[in-house]
Amino acid sequence: MWMRFPIDVVFLSSHRSIIHLVENMKPFRITKYVSAAESVIELPASTIAMTQTRVGDRVEIAEG
Repeated sequence: MWMRFPIDVVFLSSHRSIIHLVENMKPFRITKYVSAAESVIELPASTIAMTQTRVGDRVEIAEG
């Protein structure tokens, strides 16, 4: 919150499926409330477009 630079925001369900995306969110802004989101990932701006990430994709988080 209150980032000084643009970011991409990915909202995930409890099963790590993407349920909402916000691309290039402007500095000092907040997103709408996504009640179904279990977690959120903040990424550098334009990452969503560069990786062709879409709602419905699943995110795998590797440890190590």
